[in-house]
Amino acid sequence: MIFAGIDGGGTKTKGALMNDRFEVLNVVNVGGSNFQSIGTKRAKEVFEELLNKLVRPLNLKISDIDFVYFGIAGADRPRDFEIIDGFLKELNLKAYGFHNDGWIALKSGTIDGPGILVTLGTGSVAFGMNKKGEWKRLGGFWGLLGDWLGGYSLASRAIAVAQRGKDERDFSTVLYDKIKSIFNVSDLLDLIEYEYYDFQGKNDIREKAVDILKVLFESAEEFDGIALEIVWEAAKEILITVDILYKSLFEPGEPFKLVLEGSVLKARYKSLTKMLENALKSRYMVELIYPEHDPVVGALMLAAENLGLKDVENFIIEGYLKYLRRKG
Repeated sequence: MIFAGIDGGGTKTKGALMNDRFEVLNVVNVGGSNFQSIGTKRAKEVFEELLNKLVRPLNLKISDIDFVYFGIAGADRPRDFEIIDGFLKELNLKAYGFHNDGWIALKSGTIDGPGILVTLGTGSVAFGMNKKGEWKRLGGFWGLLGDWLGGYSLASRAIAVAQRGKDERDFSTVLYDKIKSIFNVSDLLDLIEYEYYDFQGKNDIREKAVDILKVLFESAEEFDGIALEIVWEAAKEILITVDILYKSLFEPGEPFKLVLEGSVLKARYKSLTKMLENALKSRYMVELIYPEHDPVVGALMLAAENLGLKDVENFIIEGYLKYLRRKG
């Protein structure tokens, strides 16, 4: 028996193939598969490409997979579920299931399922599910609809406040010199040339986002007031999100698990982590979880569950981690 889990995101899609001895047979990455941005035809092609890449090295066919579980970005509304089910049927799989990609990340972190997930990486999204199977997704759309929390947004904000401090439109901040060093410019105004005069597309401020985030959180830990303000605004946005999902899905005082996912949260920047932990634990009975494995593991768990394999989540995690160690 073999089964597959797929994490279909907006910028990348990961698939893992596993057998009933919980050995990972293959892991493959391809491009984004959110049908809302690339269309249903292309989304179907991406999933088909990934499935073929998973099975071909093993001399198998897609139809040999006993069950495939998809976590899919863009599965937000009932209409989205109808559209997704329509093009997944065209893959002629033996059996499959799917849900919003937030569900597989939540499952991966909590194992038993119920809880709240907040993802903060390049962008951000939140997802919650209770013991009744009732779920809610919050955010993860775009700035026009109120979403500003994300790694790139935070990095952009850091650049903006650094320049405002230099112009005396705000208090000065140590961020100015640190961000100058990242771009190797003498003045942040030179970023106009860096970004806008770059007709050959050699420079992209987004590629520096990780470095900017590091100095942002580093500056907050040095008690730079402006950096602390940005970090606190990010923490407040997460706290508000958690509160909305908690009130929507859980009873007052009910304990819950909170999975903190995504590159920014997994980096465990002390300033942000401490703000969140202090605020959350003063208000809720909450267990904070920083997963050590990919959301695709949650998709593998759900595929196994659909095949009737019980209490195998820890075997799946260990099998996946063993594969990663083997691959270095």
